[in-house]
Amino acid sequence: MIVGIHQPNYLPWLGFFYKMSRCDVFVLLDDVDINLGGASAITHRTKTMGSNGPVQLSIPLKRDSGPAIREVKIALDGKWNSKHRQTLDGGYAKAQHYASIRPFLHASLESPPETLSALNVALIEGLKNILQIRTRTVLSSELGIPAGSPSDRLSRLCRAVGGDVYLSGNGARSYNEPSVFESHGVRLQYSAFQHPTYEQGRHAFTPGLSVVDAIAWTGAQTASSFLASAAE
Repeated sequence: MIVGIHQPNYLPWLGFFYKMSRCDVFVLLDDVDINLGGASAITHRTKTMGSNGPVQLSIPLKRDSGPAIREVKIALDGKWNSKHRQTLDGGYAKAQHYASIRPFLHASLESPPETLSALNVALIEGLKNILQIRTRTVLSSELGIPAGSPSDRLSRLCRAVGGDVYLSGNGARSYNEPSVFESHGVRLQYSAFQHPTYEQGRHAFTPGLSVVDAIAWTGAQTASSFLASAAE
């Protein structure tokens, strides 16, 4: 059984859902500390197409909450979610298939829940259904696996859901410890995702945007086909 594990990011990119689609179980890692700085801080950020090119959308957070992702609360100032909806509407106004996903995005962002994790998980589950991904998702906080080295904990999470193969992102090659996975009876594999190209209106193609971008420009069916074909 193949298992993938990833933090529940905000409106993730295609590669996130590619990895999910290749797994039998996908664990959303909601009980680790949130990363708030640098380019890798994407649990509360995403990139989409704006009216004049790619833009970053950030969810404001209550700084006295957390540090675990599932504990982090959204700063409900009544403005950010409206701004995000307006940015998405403006950036994809001429995208042929945006109308098919707009109601879901607006409903999700109109009255967001108190915690970042609850919002992100709801968005991920909705997008998963739109892309017709049947992978079972589990929250790491429900599995009761204690802290340890990254490789040890990931191995234990795999075993906790019955997995014997861990599908890792390529960015983890520098710190994954194959011997630790082997000691737990887990085989280590890496994602073979290759980002597809598609028309993004009048803009030059920009990879790595939220999966919303692919759905808006190409439609859910084509975006889903990307997940099946975007391998080496």
